[in-house]
Amino acid sequence: MASTTLEPPVCFDGTEGAAVLQQVPVTDSAKNRVTFTPLPDLGEGLYTSRPLHPTNRIMEGMSFEAKWAQDPARAVICRANSGATNTQFLLKVVPHLENENRVSLQALAAQQIWREAIFYAKHLGELQGIVVPRHYGIWAAKTRWGGKIMCAVMEYFDGFPWHCVQRTRWDTLDTQILIGEAVQRLHALGIEHAQLCTGQEHHILYDPDTHRVNLVDFSQAHTRHHCRSLDIRLQPFTQPTARRDICGELGLVADILGFWRRKRPDTTIQEEDQGTTSQPAP
Repeated sequence: MASTTLEPPVCFDGTEGAAVLQQVPVTDSAKNRVTFTPLPDLGEGLYTSRPLHPTNRIMEGMSFEAKWAQDPARAVICRANSGATNTQFLLKVVPHLENENRVSLQALAAQQIWREAIFYAKHLGELQGIVVPRHYGIWAAKTRWGGKIMCAVMEYFDGFPWHCVQRTRWDTLDTQILIGEAVQRLHALGIEHAQLCTGQEHHILYDPDTHRVNLVDFSQAHTRHHCRSLDIRLQPFTQPTARRDICGELGLVADILGFWRRKRPDTTIQEEDQGTTSQPAP
């Protein structure tokens, strides 16, 4: 099946030339083709930032190739902008796939991107743009700097990782409950994220300007979850028996939010906004 050429090209910051991306047909394990959110008009093309740090989204100074060489088993992540729209995109790029070695580190990174894309297309359609980013599919190109590259093109959610929000004025009960509701929307569809725990807070993003939450990185998610606590609102728990009443993943999320450690004050965003603490740095 022929690929679809995306014109105009994508320019990766700090690299020579531009990459003309071609959409790659994606099929699941049953060889059924999956579909993605149509890519909006890009006008004159996409222009990326330098690579972003995978857990705090701060732009790093190194080049794409240097970033990939630092950790070949992980995709290089960058933000991209289009002159035609205010939409921002997140690109997950795996370079140097020309050797077709299925056991190479970059091939394993590409498989992870491929699996996540299929999961988005098959299971997260109704939540995209609400509590998870939109996914625009898998694309490929030939570049001077990275040889044959694979690229997942996604919506960029302009939020802060939760560990950057904790203990700021945005860390309120309203926001914490919003996070719990986002996870429960996954569970209502039988989806367990499987990477929401202490040390993995960067998979929870919060945008204080819109008061929205997005959950990201579904590379290990699955659809075998039977949640026993969909009718329980995730909030500070004062009863020790509450741990038995909610599912394991919600218990881990409650731990991230501090719901087990102490009773949190019932403070709203509006009340907290009167404080003087500055907004967290991205």
